[in-house]
Amino acid sequence: MRQVDGKREQNSRCLQKGTKLKDRYIIEQVLGSGGFGVTYEAYDMLNYRIVAVKEFFVDGCMERDTAISNEAVVIDDEAARHKVELSLSNFKYEIAVMKLLENVPYISHIRDDFSENGTEYIVKDLLRGKTLAEYNKKDIAINTTELMESMEHVLIALEEMHEIGIIHRDISPGNLFLTEDGDLYLIDFGTATSTDIDSEYRNEQVFEHKGFHAPEHNEIENQGPWTDIYSLCATIVYILTGEAVPNEVERQVLDPVPGLLMRCKLSATQQNVILKGLESDISKRLSSARELRVGLCGEIAENMGDMTVSYCAGTDIGSRKINQDNLLVDGLFYFEGEDFVKHGKISCNGEEIHLVAIFDGVGGAHSGELASRAAAQALNHFLEQYRNSNALPERLIGELVDQINEKIVTLGTKIGKTGTTMSFLLWRGNQYYAINIGDSPIFIRRKHKLNMLSVPHTLAQAKLMAGMEFSIHDRHTLSNYLGKAGVAGSQMVSYRHGYIKKGDSFLLCSDGVSDKIDLDRLKRYLGLTPELAIKSIRRSLSRHSNNDNSTAIVLKWR
Repeated sequence: MRQVDGKREQNSRCLQKGTKLKDRYIIEQVLGSGGFGVTYEAYDMLNYRIVAVKEFFVDGCMERDTAISNEAVVIDDEAARHKVELSLSNFKYEIAVMKLLENVPYISHIRDDFSENGTEYIVKDLLRGKTLAEYNKKDIAINTTELMESMEHVLIALEEMHEIGIIHRDISPGNLFLTEDGDLYLIDFGTATSTDIDSEYRNEQVFEHKGFHAPEHNEIENQGPWTDIYSLCATIVYILTGEAVPNEVERQVLDPVPGLLMRCKLSATQQNVILKGLESDISKRLSSARELRVGLCGEIAENMGDMTVSYCAGTDIGSRKINQDNLLVDGLFYFEGEDFVKHGKISCNGEEIHLVAIFDGVGGAHSGELASRAAAQALNHFLEQYRNSNALPERLIGELVDQINEKIVTLGTKIGKTGTTMSFLLWRGNQYYAINIGDSPIFIRRKHKLNMLSVPHTLAQAKLMAGMEFSIHDRHTLSNYLGKAGVAGSQMVSYRHGYIKKGDSFLLCSDGVSDKIDLDRLKRYLGLTPELAIKSIRRSLSRHSNNDNSTAIVLKWR
């Protein structure tokens, strides 16, 4: 291989900006480069979104000079060929595992994979943020309540992975990714394996992270869900204290973990469940992610499948002549027109998908109305098509956003630049999925606490308003939202997944509500019945000079 300086070498082997892959993905920039691949930020021309593209490229064993060709070539050396062959096998194994886990939430899913330029590529959702390992040690101790809320995401993912029969085996701060939206994702499944010794997904490779691996990390026959539980508990201790859990020999002499946990403002139940998750003896250790989740985050109602959910929906056109808002309530109706209030109950079947949604048009009165109506129609069609689907809704949501984008693009081509913001709450049994595009927020009230389940304004919008410099991502975000092709705004998607608990109240609303009513007042309103909550919201709005559409849906589980 040519001996050149590091910067020139990277520039020559990494695909250049503007390179097109699969006649669909346009490379924007290099996000990272490691020993076994290069990760790029790219623009997906088909779905109008930014994605992450990972290219298989073994440093020192493969070479390419992009000034001549984008073709990646294995160097003429037997050891290099062997390393590339083994690494490629691992690369394809991880793809296979990720496809097996396509219905598991809070992992970065593969959206596409293909061969080109003499190598392999995978396309994933682009997560913006950093791993927990990237925080400075002095900043590693974070709010305990916030950590447990985030850890619930990972525990939900682990529960579902373990039910499928897959264990991660490499949980550490470096493999927990905290997004800018505050979601925590489990990443890097290169060492994942099936617990079935006869499975094609059996992987007996061993990797070690000092302070995070379980005592049985070298004994594949003794590994199981409990192995992931130990690693996650060790990771939690480190994140809360900045101290790694000593190995089992050191802990037999003097175990500092109980003392460390006492400093972390954890409840006695939380301390005990973490200590049980860190037992060296497998027979004494927690054996399921559910046990750990319940101990750390609280119980989830198990039998909420067949139930009745109370709702109330209302909209106020304000001083406008055209109502750009639209709403959908579980296929019972979706609204077009003037002011109204409607309440009732949704009889939920635990096996069916149910949803409610709000849309707020962008692009002028008539254009905005048509855009929000088109999005409502697309969502209603989705509900009709998938209400009885066995697929996890999380996998369907990306397809749904693409369908809505396509509908808005077609509409925008006919009538000019237009779009819509939207939020929808989708649930099956006791699991909810909260999706938000743009500035129509979603709130949940649980145990007298109000939390936002959406990101109503993107960083790109804040930069625009402040006159700050834009990045490539900011430009794509705003063009997708406001319409170089009239797209609904797939780059502004905020996604949350969780479990419904008895007593929960949800509020979906347009920015005409959230901009004019403070959070303390909204929290009080959501403590009422849905009908009284909507009545209170409308009364509050009447005190303002209301020149904007104001739409809200309140749901309550009892």
